[in-house]
Amino acid sequence: MSDAIHRRDEADRLLNEPLLNKALADLEARTIDELLSGPPTGTENADQWRRERIDTVNTVRAIPQAIRAAMYSAEAEMRTRGSVA
Repeated sequence: MSDAIHRRDEADRLLNEPLLNKALADLEARTIDELLSGPPTGTENADQWRRERIDTVNTVRAIPQAIRAAMYSAEAEMRTRGSVA
């Protein structure tokens, strides 16, 4: 049980970590700006370049979602074992 509590608390801490949230927001904004500016001159495969930027944005956005999923999973585990989350 204490493992589930620890995972839930750690996930909550990460979701509320200002430095992590700022770093993810900055990375997303920087990548979107780069994407909107277009590929650098001389880029051989512009479509691949764009796909890589889109993948980066999607990955950055998925990080908080994955942390939330871990928190919800820990809370569900706590409930199934009879503890109140």
